[in-house]
Amino acid sequence: MKRLNVKFLGLALALALVAAVALPAGPAQAQGQGQFPIAVVDLSKVLRDSKSGKGIDKNLKDKSTKLEKDMQTKDNELKKLYEDLVKEAQSGKSSKEALEKKERDLQNKIQAFQTQRAKSYEDMSKSAESALKPLQTKTEKAIEQIAKSNGYVVVLNSASVVYSPNSIDITADVVKAVDK
Repeated sequence: MKRLNVKFLGLALALALVAAVALPAGPAQAQGQGQFPIAVVDLSKVLRDSKSGKGIDKNLKDKSTKLEKDMQTKDNELKKLYEDLVKEAQSGKSSKEALEKKERDLQNKIQAFQTQRAKSYEDMSKSAESALKPLQTKTEKAIEQIAKSNGYVVVLNSASVVYSPNSIDITADVVKAVDK
């Protein structure tokens, strides 16, 4: 049994909805009866352009830059240890046992670093999710309020809409509402 591709299904439904709204169905719709008012909003633009979104973005970029710098510093330290171990092995001044011990120690440090890096990126992802959650909630409430006050039955994320006229885009209104 084939599984439906959920993304394709969502896109197909959005296209069908846009087509149903865009194509005149007959005299009833032409006279304003039976219309299905929709709007679109660019959620990524709301997150990017709102004051809250800009603050969150700056904070996350700062944390990410610091994390990358710390990871690069540690990576460089491990590379230096590896190069020193290679030089020591090539010099022939150390015993085989001493070199093997240093190699095991280096491998343990590399493994610990990889674990630490993975955890740091996971923590960064959780931090971003946590920081964005209040803004997402505020954005959803703003969209709901704007939709109700303007009589929109459906508001779609413009990222999943193939075409829409600028006249139904409420992104600027949502940014203003979020910034209040």
